[in-house]
Amino acid sequence: MKIEKVLGYDVVASDKEAFLHQLLEDLRAGDQKTVFAINPEKIVTAEENLLVKEMLHEADYLIPDGNGIVYASKKLGGGIRQTITGVDLAQDLCRLAGENHYSVFLYGAKEEVVKGAEEKLKEKYGPVIAGRMNGYEKDDEKIIQAINQSGAQILLVALGSPKQEVWMSRYRGRLEGVKILQGVGGSFDVFAGAVARAPKIFRKLRLEWLYRMIRQPSRIKRNVKLLDFMAMVRQAARKNKKA
Repeated sequence: MKIEKVLGYDVVASDKEAFLHQLLEDLRAGDQKTVFAINPEKIVTAEENLLVKEMLHEADYLIPDGNGIVYASKKLGGGIRQTITGVDLAQDLCRLAGENHYSVFLYGAKEEVVKGAEEKLKEKYGPVIAGRMNGYEKDDEKIIQAINQSGAQILLVALGSPKQEVWMSRYRGRLEGVKILQGVGGSFDVFAGAVARAPKIFRKLRLEWLYRMIRQPSRIKRNVKLLDFMAMVRQAARKNKKA
């Protein structure tokens, strides 16, 4: 599996299938790994928030969840040409679990959403979901106990960023059987059918961000960070030329 340095962060540079193969090897070896998504917004936020920066550097795997990472890699002479979206990877992990006799725990989102996600995933991949807990439970001891008692080897955490990364970084050592921890943002809403994914044409053109912005104009403020990100990429490209 390939790893590439993008603006100082070690990002998965292999395609999704190669990365899934790596995760299956980790499961079989019993190695615990965290999977965080990295995108332009998080990189800009990391420049303003030391905790976010530390968590991104401490993650075992950073997946290129955004066309901005592909743009940065290409601009800086790298080889990343495909995104690995969090929602696609989470779904494939459930498929992988079903095919290899592993189980998954869902933590986060509203009760009706995580319950709907559980039902839909079971319909599609069989009895792979070992348990669930909504994101409004405040007792971390209760959450940890539920995850451990479920026997799940894969944990999908949907608390939003950076809350989900903070939670996983803080408690990963207490999750006895969990080997793969992935932060999945709003993926449960997609699984449950509460939020529709962008049409295939938007996904093919890597314009999911544009579709989300059209559907949710409030995201425009978040996408302003793209301008800061592009400025960071241009500055890094200039440094590379001088070196």
